[in-house]
Amino acid sequence: MRWNVLEIAQNGRYLKLYRGFLLVMDDKEELGRVIIDELNCLVLSAEQATLSKQIIVKLAEHGIPIITCGTNYHPISITLPYSVHHQSNKVIHLQIDASQPLKKRLWQRLVKAKIFNQYRVLDYCDPAQSAETLRLKRLSNKVRSGDPDNCEAQASRIYWQSLMGSDFRRRPRSSDVENSALNYGYTILRAACARAIVAAGLNPSLGLHHQNINNPFCLADDLMEIYRPLIDLTIQTMDLVDTLTPSNKAALTKVLQADVTLNEETTTVNTSMQKLAQSVVQSLDNKEVSLQIPELVI
Repeated sequence: MRWNVLEIAQNGRYLKLYRGFLLVMDDKEELGRVIIDELNCLVLSAEQATLSKQIIVKLAEHGIPIITCGTNYHPISITLPYSVHHQSNKVIHLQIDASQPLKKRLWQRLVKAKIFNQYRVLDYCDPAQSAETLRLKRLSNKVRSGDPDNCEAQASRIYWQSLMGSDFRRRPRSSDVENSALNYGYTILRAACARAIVAAGLNPSLGLHHQNINNPFCLADDLMEIYRPLIDLTIQTMDLVDTLTPSNKAALTKVLQADVTLNEETTTVNTSMQKLAQSVVQSLDNKEVSLQIPELVI
């Protein structure tokens, strides 16, 4: 199934329901429509946009998150349904009762995958395999339970300097176009992960590693780590100007439809997120690491 991201980016637009479609309106003129069943998330980046409670309820019934963005496409809130899983109470108790050693081993697996995916991206961008690229590959094999050596941070320093240049700094609230593009892409990933988490009966605020009490999406931030390099690679293929263009945004949202390999079969990023979230439940229930980590197709 094809999944769409609908963004309201211009002031004065309003949304309207019509026979299973979500219509984007400007006064009485229809600007476009999307089938609700094919909608992955709704992004509100305009300063002024109007939607009714009826639409909010309809999106919640379909498990579709509403993302409200502040400046530079940094997400201010993500609205999710309270529960769309028949065993959410049982699953949440599995999260609460999960032991620290198990959560550390799960985090270890995610960090190893993230660093290896960063290596894959650098290897693609630099086929000659510089010393930094090979160092990333070695780091991915050194991650221990809970990542006490902070291999993730070590890899991040190598990765960004090699991929984006020595002058680049990853600052989510920065106004430069590179950081804005990363924010937008990561926001799409975060919402898709949060949706998959809720659909699996998990509580997105109960993370494996991320534990900020002010962050209601700690688990989404855990799981999306392995997919971030796909956004980074997509940005490398773009012609970025001063601000993000509609074509830039379209390319970033298409990452959810990108191919990955899982269990020797080709599927999409979006579908793999659902299987990853379900495998978290299985891991918590069996008290052993059995995450379904996709292999990126680069």
